[in-house]
Amino acid sequence: MKRVCSLILALLMLICPLTLTACSPVDNDVIYLNVYNWEDYIAQDDEADLIKEFEDYYFETYGKKVKVNYSTFGTNENMYNELQLSKVKTDSGEYDYGYDLVCPSDYMIQKMIYEDMVEPLDYTIAEGKEGSLYNYEKYVSRFIYNLFENQWDIDGKEINWNEYSIPYMFGTMGFVYNPDRLAESGNYVEGDESHWDFPWQTYSKNLGTIKDSIRDTYALAMGKVYGNELKSLRASYEGGEIDVNEYQRRLVETFNRVDEETVEKVTNELIDLKYNVYGFEVDSGKRDMASSKIAINFAWSGDAVYTMDIADEAGTTLYYAVPEEGSNIWFDGWVMPKGANKTVAQEFMNFLACPENAIKNMNFIGYTPTVAGEEMFANCVDWYGTYVLLECDEETEDAVMLNGKYYIDAYFGDLIDENGDIIEPNPTFTRNADGTYNILYPEYNEKGKIIKSYSEENVEMMLYDVSIVLNTIEDYENGNVYAVWTESENANRQLFTQYPSEDVVNRCAIMRHLSDSDMKMLNDMWDEVKVSAIPTWLMWLIIGVILAIIIIVPLFTYLNKKGVRFNLKIKNKNLTLVKREIIK
Repeated sequence: MKRVCSLILALLMLICPLTLTACSPVDNDVIYLNVYNWEDYIAQDDEADLIKEFEDYYFETYGKKVKVNYSTFGTNENMYNELQLSKVKTDSGEYDYGYDLVCPSDYMIQKMIYEDMVEPLDYTIAEGKEGSLYNYEKYVSRFIYNLFENQWDIDGKEINWNEYSIPYMFGTMGFVYNPDRLAESGNYVEGDESHWDFPWQTYSKNLGTIKDSIRDTYALAMGKVYGNELKSLRASYEGGEIDVNEYQRRLVETFNRVDEETVEKVTNELIDLKYNVYGFEVDSGKRDMASSKIAINFAWSGDAVYTMDIADEAGTTLYYAVPEEGSNIWFDGWVMPKGANKTVAQEFMNFLACPENAIKNMNFIGYTPTVAGEEMFANCVDWYGTYVLLECDEETEDAVMLNGKYYIDAYFGDLIDENGDIIEPNPTFTRNADGTYNILYPEYNEKGKIIKSYSEENVEMMLYDVSIVLNTIEDYENGNVYAVWTESENANRQLFTQYPSEDVVNRCAIMRHLSDSDMKMLNDMWDEVKVSAIPTWLMWLIIGVILAIIIIVPLFTYLNKKGVRFNLKIKNKNLTLVKREIIK
């Protein structure tokens, strides 16, 4: 019964998106915006519901009712196939794909642009006018904009992403790891996590998981196969022999290399890896890391932040590393399929690019928006900056009494100068000769708003530059620098993961759209790798069952046609052949 229900549900899920527009209630006074996004990829909870907020905003701003029909997908390939199934040819000869906005990843955006599936963006609409992209143009991260501005040649066709897509979220690929758990297994050396051969190490046997994803896991193995080549390339960059643009161009070429020799090497490496790791996963790795069931998880940076957060709650300290040889920097972006309502779709993209809404999204999703600027930096400081407790006068606003004295909390960076010297001496905040600081840490109530106690610690501080991610184009032109003061022990944790440094982003490559023939090679490779993970005894058992079915079913069918009947009777729980009867 459960299987029947599951099949019915699956059919309904397949049919409903195909009839999304047709199923929408008819109302001439309502504009319907059909949005197709990743699962759990927009703020929708008690704290913020950006879908509802957009509908309210649109009516208040333009006096028009908008209803967002919001549906989700699980993979880029599922999304692409759905668009192909839902497309309808119009009188003009072009296709209408039934959706106004979809949110594919980097390589799929390229594919859709290349196949002429998406509408170009209109940047000519002025600020304050319906459909303006003002927020995006003002607040987009300079680094992301430049990444999008690059011309990519796909089969002789130049692609400029900024003409077709608004970036939404971005991040890196790397390893979440538990050094304490690995140390228990023996032979782990600090720094191993910064190289691609990390999950292949014998001491990590059954302690690691990798993504059940062809492109991501292919990139993992490419880092192993071409490790020496990537190290030499990095040395050339650091030695000044090539500039950053050439370095990134060659990284992109290497990580997107698909030829028979490379695929064969990758296949062999992944088959070896299959017998060393705990298994494949897409979502379970986060919980397994937090519980210390595993110690290595190949992960997207947004998932890595979430993993470290839940591990902290469980009392486990985890870290994140991007391999020094280079890695993948990914992004998801909004595109408008052909036939989209461009005006309302662009207004929705512009709404999400507002810093206030980008922060709500980041709070809910955990991934890093491509929105930058002062408000985003202030949010970064609020999340990751070190706050200290200061003794104050009782009349100071927001002061609280602890042990007979009044205190307030303040951001560390506001209390010291560029040399790290304290601006105004305070008995609760001192600097030592070795550069460390004695500070009182405020401890808050469950809502994180009211100081309830404090703890005293001696800490080493560091200044972490996040300008590469949080500089807008205007910030960069004005020479603005955004940096966060945090404890040195936070290196390679949430702040570093969510806001990668300039060194990290410079050594990361983008996934490219691959041709159908290249993807067939990868799919065949993936099938071989997945099959190789089946134990030999189980493989023979499966083959035996299949052969039995092939032989027995036709035999019974043949005998049945000839009139042979087998009468079986159960007696004393034993199966007994009592008679064979030939029916003429």
